[in-house]
Amino acid sequence: VNASGSKYVPKLLKEFGCEVVELFTDNTGVFPHTPEPITENLSLLSQSVKSNNADMGIAVDPDADRLVLLDENGDPIGEEKTIAIAVKSVLEDYEKYKSVFDKSIVVNLSTSGMIEKIANEYGAVVTRSPVGEINVVNAMKEANSVIGGEGSGGVILPHIHYGRDSLVGIALLLSLLHKYKCSLK
Repeated sequence: VNASGSKYVPKLLKEFGCEVVELFTDNTGVFPHTPEPITENLSLLSQSVKSNNADMGIAVDPDADRLVLLDENGDPIGEEKTIAIAVKSVLEDYEKYKSVFDKSIVVNLSTSGMIEKIANEYGAVVTRSPVGEINVVNAMKEANSVIGGEGSGGVILPHIHYGRDSLVGIALLLSLLHKYKCSLK
């Protein structure tokens, strides 16, 4: 919504070879609608996904630390699934992280139980922290976790940095979709 992610999200997607249809990416800070990426504010993105026959829609909040995804039908998949996709992506490629990070995941107490299901598939340990990015980060450092985040669409990959980052979430998503040759559905 013309905020900090509006310049970098399209650039990242293009670097990954994606065809990008941009909405509200002038980086002026002037919001065309309420900027929170919640369902009621995603109707124009949903319409664009449908009218352009796009594979997905991507929205980030104004400071680009949370990622919201829409499937090929223009339907939001739910932020809870965003962190689950990121966790699965990292655990799929855990070999490249294992020399530095433990097979440990930290999410906050309000994050979906999907994380435990995915962790069990890969033999990973899940720790739950109180709500709040700083609480997740502190618990990640204590557990030497390979990934963490919050069910609000905030992905934290310490290999890059200890902060929620939608661009990291997008890269992990695209990696997983490419590996499985699948869509978000």
